[in-house]
Amino acid sequence: MKSLTKNNEGFISIIAIGVFALLMIFAISLQINVIDTLQNLKNGQNYDSARDVADSTIEYLQKKMQGLAPGLNDTANCIFVGGALKTNDAALVNPSVCTDLAGIIGTKNATVSITVKGRSENKDNKDKLNSSTTKCGAGDCFVTPTPGTGDAGVNCAMYKPNVTVQSTTNVDMSLTNSMSMDQVDYSCNWNKLTFGSSQTDRVAIPLYFDKGTLGDGSEIVNPYFGATPLAKKFYVRLRTPCKPCAEGANPTADQRSCDENAKKDPTVCLPEERYKLDAGGGVNGSTDDDDIVVQWLINGLCGTDACGLMPIADKAKFPNTFSSLYESKIYANNLVGKENKSTTLYYALFDTTDAYDTNNYPNTATILSKNDGDKLAKENKLKEMTKPVLTLFLNRPLLTEPPLKSNIPYLEYQVLTDYPIGNSKSSLEVIVNVEGNNFKKTLTQEVQKALIDFAIHN
Repeated sequence: MKSLTKNNEGFISIIAIGVFALLMIFAISLQINVIDTLQNLKNGQNYDSARDVADSTIEYLQKKMQGLAPGLNDTANCIFVGGALKTNDAALVNPSVCTDLAGIIGTKNATVSITVKGRSENKDNKDKLNSSTTKCGAGDCFVTPTPGTGDAGVNCAMYKPNVTVQSTTNVDMSLTNSMSMDQVDYSCNWNKLTFGSSQTDRVAIPLYFDKGTLGDGSEIVNPYFGATPLAKKFYVRLRTPCKPCAEGANPTADQRSCDENAKKDPTVCLPEERYKLDAGGGVNGSTDDDDIVVQWLINGLCGTDACGLMPIADKAKFPNTFSSLYESKIYANNLVGKENKSTTLYYALFDTTDAYDTNNYPNTATILSKNDGDKLAKENKLKEMTKPVLTLFLNRPLLTEPPLKSNIPYLEYQVLTDYPIGNSKSSLEVIVNVEGNNFKKTLTQEVQKALIDFAIHN
């Protein structure tokens, strides 16, 4: 009996130890869950704080940039410890902006990184579109919109412009439906003009930029101003979008044949696969249906007086110097410009284009360079203008050529120069880290577009 009692006591002890171990495991598991829950709550609070700081910083940037000129490129990197700005940190950039942000940080450990992108740059070739395209003639070539930010493309996040040597001027063929394509022709380097709203049918492109910083105000650079301007090239390109891919084997006149690869990016196509506008007989034939579809204007200040350039519309009176953008000038196929005697693609305005002088009408001038064959050209107006702005306005719906005459959804535009100018849109990016929790916010801010009453000559 004694042996049986001892065995029972040992058995009970073993069970007790097992139960105690289970209780310990449960307690530890519960503690871990509680700690994880508390940490998740803390992380959630810090993430919310990062988001709130990013929202406030974006609002701050929007207000800040209203007082600055367009085309600004700048960064700010602010480090806060317990809410206090580390002013002696080597990584601190743009302290005046960081000081402005100190009031929204609270008492947290945080970093705020700001990037403002309003133009292409030539610093160390970092943001140059490429250095060897022939689209700008000899020398450097810069594109507006900023490379890779154009809204006419769909795969722009994967596109990285090549900026090194001639052998890399073309876009990676994996992005272009296996077609060899110069970078300036890639859809991510074009923006849209869409008829129907003042938000989408016009654009203001500053032909100058702010070289200053967010903290110290404006430092205006106008590359076209003066007797020996920094910029000597100016091209505006316009083109229709790609026709949609045909689902069947027999495309209509307003479709194109596409394989599965091409369907992955419908914004990339050959020139002959783009819509053709209903332009009647064009310049040398019947012009009954050849309408002006895009108005343009360059305006600024000449000294203290307003001045500018507007297009010459009378093709009959000035057959070699008219500069209004008729449908016949915006064909999808090759165009031959009078200023550039070689065959070109999509060029609508040149540095040598003639136009009326708005404050000395009916006298005419060229935009920038002398046009030897033009007896009307009196001066190069852009060299006299401070803070010039190019405005493009899509003034009527777009129709395809007969017989279908269907709607064309939009036009694509691009400006090429041999020196940087401002972009019509600035990209604002804010990355906030609060106690290891990141939040990123981006916003696009457009240059203000005045509702200019264009004189439509048609």
